[in-house]
Amino acid sequence: MVRFGVIGCGTISSIFFGAVKQLPEAKVTRAFDANPERAKAFAEKAGALPCASMEELMASSDVDAVYIGTPSGMHADCAVRAANAGKHIVVEKPIGITEEQLDAIEAACKKNKVKLCAISQLYFSDDYQKMKKALSEGRFGKTFLANLTMKYFRSDEYYQNGGWRGTWKFDGGGALMNQGIHGVGLLLGLMGAPKSVTALTRTFVHPIEVEDTAIAIVEFQNGTIGNIIATTSVQPAKPRILTVHGTKGTVTLTEDKITEWSIAGEENTEIHSGPIRSSASNPTNISSELHRRQLADFIHAVETDGHPVLGVAEGRMPVDLILGIYRSSKEGKTIHF
Repeated sequence: MVRFGVIGCGTISSIFFGAVKQLPEAKVTRAFDANPERAKAFAEKAGALPCASMEELMASSDVDAVYIGTPSGMHADCAVRAANAGKHIVVEKPIGITEEQLDAIEAACKKNKVKLCAISQLYFSDDYQKMKKALSEGRFGKTFLANLTMKYFRSDEYYQNGGWRGTWKFDGGGALMNQGIHGVGLLLGLMGAPKSVTALTRTFVHPIEVEDTAIAIVEFQNGTIGNIIATTSVQPAKPRILTVHGTKGTVTLTEDKITEWSIAGEENTEIHSGPIRSSASNPTNISSELHRRQLADFIHAVETDGHPVLGVAEGRMPVDLILGIYRSSKEGKTIHF
C-alpha cells in the first residue's frame, strides 16, 4: 500500500483521487491546501486527515508519497521539500518552470533516493503506445517530419478566476508551458531529444503576461524536423493533433486516438471511430483512467525499487524544450541543445 499526501486540492487533484480510488494498492491519508476549507472538503471526500501546514503533511508517518497539484510555479519547491522529507513524488506537469528548478528537483531526488513520477497520462493511452511501438519496430521507415498542433481556447475568465494563470511567476508560460506541455511530451516521447529550435511566441488575444500563441521549428537528434503550434485563442477550439511522417507512411494521433494509419501494407488497420474526448475548450474534460495507469506504474516502481516510465529525466525534457522556445523567441535566434 502506497499512502499519499495531497498538496493542492483543486480540480486536478479530484482527477488524481478518482484514479486512486481504482487502485487497491493506494490510498490518500493526508491533504493540505492554502485554503483550509478546500483541504477539509477534499479530506472528507477522500477519507483522509486535513493538515494545517505542508510541514505537517511532510512529517506525517502515514505518508509514503506526495501528490503535487498546486499552481505550476510551486511544483518544484513542493517536490524538493518532499524529496528532502524522504517522500516519493507524483507531480503534475510541468515539474518545474525554470532550469534552476529542474536542476534542484533532480539533485534532491538523487540525494534522497526517492522516485518521481511526472504526470503525462496520455503517454499511457493504448493508441499512443501502438504508435510508439510501430516507430520502434521501424514500420514508419525513416521518419523525416513531425507536426504537433494544439489550437485550444481559454476565456479571459479562465485566467482571471485562477489568479495565478497567465503569469510568469506561477504559470511559467502560457499556451506551451500550461496547456501545450502534454503534447510536447508526447512528441518528444516519439522523436527523442531535440537538437535545436527556432521559435516565435506572441500574446494576441488575452490580457496575460505570457504567450497565448506560439510556433516553433524543431530539429531532433534523430534527424527528423518538426513544427509545434500552440495557442489558447482559437475559436472554435480544435483537438490536439500529432502526425508523424516516415518513408513508409503516416500516422496521426488526435488527442489519444489514432485517426490515420497509412503505413504501407497496413493501411487503416488501427483507426479509431467514434467521438474523441478533448480538453481543447474545457480543461476539466478528462477522465481518471489514464492517471490510474500512470499511478499503477509509479506504485510498481516504488514497490520494486524500479524506475517510473516517466521519471525526472522524462519530466524535464519537454520543459527544457519549451524554455528553449521562449529563449529563441526572446533572443531572435536558433537555440541549440
